Amino acid sequence: VMEIGYNPKDLWRQIAYQYEEIQSETDWLNHYIATGEIECVEDCVRNIIDSCKAILENTEHLKGEPM
Repeated sequence: VMEIGYNPKDLWRQIAYQYEEIQSETDWLNHYIATGEIECVEDCVRNIIDSCKAILENTEHLKGEPM
């Protein structure tokens, strides 16, 4: 079984991007909490979870073999 390597620089760039997405979603989350828009709160939380999962996946790839 051949594993595909990942470019660490690209992985760090993706992690930084996901972190920025989390920051943006957090700003919106604060707004929706203040306005009581529960569906939007749920969407923000799901988006934050997805970004966290992407960060975890990229950190796992960083532990693997570089290209």
